[in-house]
Amino acid sequence: IREKMDSLRQGKSRIIETDHTLILGWTEKTVHIIEEICKANESEGGGVICILAGESKEQMELELDLALPRKQRLGTRVVFRSGSSLVMADLIRVSVHMARAIIILASSTNPEQADNDTLRTLVSLRSIQANIRGHVVAEVRDIDNEPLMKLVGGEMLETIVTHDMIGRLMLMSVRHPGLAKVYEGLLGFDGDEFYVQEWPSLVGKTFKEVLTCFP
Repeated sequence: IREKMDSLRQGKSRIIETDHTLILGWTEKTVHIIEEICKANESEGGGVICILAGESKEQMELELDLALPRKQRLGTRVVFRSGSSLVMADLIRVSVHMARAIIILASSTNPEQADNDTLRTLVSLRSIQANIRGHVVAEVRDIDNEPLMKLVGGEMLETIVTHDMIGRLMLMSVRHPGLAKVYEGLLGFDGDEFYVQEWPSLVGKTFKEVLTCFP
């Protein structure tokens, strides 16, 4: 019993979840991503976020509790597991094949090493026998490594070159004052939100005809 309790406390046990959001990595961006996902899940009554990282479960829980108390998580439950995204057994332990979305965060090491770790994580994901049904988003530090990432990840992968994207957004915001507020409104989950849904019955209709379909 003591060994089982120690395993639970240290984040070594397997989680039994489906349709959860899986975040691989604990960086300075993780808490902000969790906060945005909590806001996105609020309209659905909450959800489950699982974090797999090399840090200890107690350390990650403490940092999140200080930055984002439970009452601010809007019904979303956050589960921590200590391990490596490069180890297939650890990925299976967080039910990676049942996640609805997988976010791979680049480590804070040098860009080449960070992208190398991300690439190895993608190889581990592709090696899992069970089909990965969730959408995978990977952070890329060096834009020159993006083609290789897409080659390995295939159709399931979407890459984000953070420094390139942030640089472009900052440049556009400088040239067009007030544009930052527009980006914040479009990309954040405060206030109005965007929802994507397929409507096969609307195929071939004009915009005028579509307007009459939603009174």
